[in-house]
Amino acid sequence: MLITRLAVCWRSDTFCELRENDANEITDAEGLQICTSRYKVDKTAMVNVRARRRAHPLKTPTTSWREEEWRSAPSPPYEPGTP
Repeated sequence: MLITRLAVCWRSDTFCELRENDANEITDAEGLQICTSRYKVDKTAMVNVRARRRAHPLKTPTTSWREEEWRSAPSPPYEPGTP
């Protein structure tokens, strides 16, 4: 949502105005204070998320093409004179 707002302001060549949830304009300092007071992530929660991500990765690692080639069926032997 923020990206969309910034893109609209950039295209219309206007400045982005910071607003509170009730649509009142706020200053940069007030916006910083709101962000630091409302949006904190607890350190124990961060540690738990890291541990969970390490224990259950989203994707399995891929194998290299060499490993795939090695696992494939052997090719037929070369016979001279064949195309």
